[in-house]
This record gives sequence, C-alpha cells and structure tokens, in this order.
Amino acid sequence: MIPSQPANLFPMPFAVSGNKTVIPPDQGDPGRAYLPQGFPPETQLPLSQGGIAPNRLDFNGILYMLSAFAFWQQSGGQWTYRATLNYAVPCIVYHEGKLWWCLAGNGPDTTVVTPGTNPDYWQDLLSALAGMMSGGGGSSIFGNPPGTIIMYYGTAAPDGYLACDGAAFSASSYPLLYALLGKATTPDMRGLFVRGRDPAGAVDPDGAARAVGSKQTDAGRPATGSVSRTVDNRDPTASGVFSIGADTGNAKGSGGGYALNFDISRAWGANHTAPEFRPANICLLYCIKHD
Repeated sequence: MIPSQPANLFPMPFAVSGNKTVIPPDQGDPGRAYLPQGFPPETQLPLSQGGIAPNRLDFNGILYMLSAFAFWQQSGGQWTYRATLNYAVPCIVYHEGKLWWCLAGNGPDTTVVTPGTNPDYWQDLLSALAGMMSGGGGSSIFGNPPGTIIMYYGTAAPDGYLACDGAAFSASSYPLLYALLGKATTPDMRGLFVRGRDPAGAVDPDGAARAVGSKQTDAGRPATGSVSRTVDNRDPTASGVFSIGADTGNAKGSGGGYALNFDISRAWGANHTAPEFRPANICLLYCIKHD
C-alpha cells in the first residue's frame, strides 16, 4: 500500500481546552494511569471485584499528549535538542539556530554530546548540504570540512565561510576552525597568490622549510651582465642585460665613448610595468569554511 497524507488533519490538539492530567512517570493514586504501565491492572477488573474505573482526566491527558505531537509535526515543527533524550542515526534536531544531523548514537544512556561540540556525533545539516551541492568533500560524511578555502565572486563571504582578511572570529562559536588554525583570526590572504605546498622543494626552493599558511616575499630571478672597454671607444663588448648603443662619433682614442643604458622594463612595454613582479590575474575573495 502506498502511504498518503491523512485527509483529516488536526485543527488543534485533542482536549486542548478540556480538563486533563499530565501522565506521570510514577504511579499515583490507585487506578490512575502512569507512563511505564499505562492503566494499571485494577482498571480491568469489574467494580464488584475491587476494580477501579479508568479516569476521564487520564484519557484526555493521553490523547492530548499524542495529538499535540502530531499537531506540532503536521505544522512543520522541528524538535529541539535535549540532553535528557537518547539520539540515534539519522535523527535531526534544532539547537542554537542550526539543524543538526546525528552521526552516532548519544544521550544519557551512552554519552551526552551537545550538537556543535564534536563533529563525530553531530553534523551541521545546512552547511553539509551546501557543501554537498557545491561538490565539496572532506573528512565528514559530506561537505567541505572546516578550514577549506574557496575563491568567491563577491565582496563578502557566503554563508558558512569567513573572509580571509586577518579578522578575528569567536573561538567558542567556531571551535573546529580555531583548533585547526591555532588562533582566532582568519588567514590574511588579501592581494596574495597561492602556491602549492612543496615539502620536497621540487619547485619551491623554500618548500622544505615552509609551513601551511606561511608567506613568501616577492622576488625576481637575478638580472646580470657585464661591459668591457667602454673608455675611448676601444671596441666595447657587452653581455647579459647590457648592450652597446650607437657610436658617439669620436675616433677611437680621442676621448669619445658609447652611451650605455639599462632598463629591463623596456622589454615588457609601458602597460606591463609595475612596482612588483606578477602574472596576469583576476581579483576574487578568498574565504575559509568555519564550523
């Protein structure tokens, strides 16, 4: 049979305005209902044999409790986390403004783990779904793990991320990111290019000594050359970045000489001259995934 939504929904919980009893966990007066056993055996006996009639308030209390749960769920309600309950995979709860997906059983019968304190037990559901939809992957069941850095076409970080601008963040709000970075500030990547980690130094000459997140100053390869016999036009020679210009017109040995200039940027053109070495690039915002 294919299930379908019930046609008759609850317009309100049963006995919401009527007299009722909150069903207790322990037995009270004889004949009264309680959670472990429901109605006790004496409510099944005839009155002539000492039986006790079930109580109207108990019926109203039981039906109210059950219908209140159904009314909450049909209205789209989501249960909030409570440390007094046991949770199993794949429960979903609401806690401190977020939805959390249970990854491992926890509660008073095993280990009480509050959502947001241990990613082995609870996963931030919406961040995980966002990471999954963006093709992310990581150490969690899905989604980008905290510390993942992305490039974003915007001026402010998207949900789930912080801008990599060296700003401070709350270590208590993002404990996993804080543990990874070892500090409560984001990496400052403004205006920087990223270079792949190279611990063997195969390409990066400083790679063996560099830690993740370390910065490397700008630099250029040496530009050297030499010039000889520039006095009195004695057939000068040049090498490397130097070259010999036109003869000044004086005869050799008469005190003349050649003009000698050096400007490496002439090889690049005016539109490619700047106070730094850089490749062609595009401006994007680096962002880091928080908890």
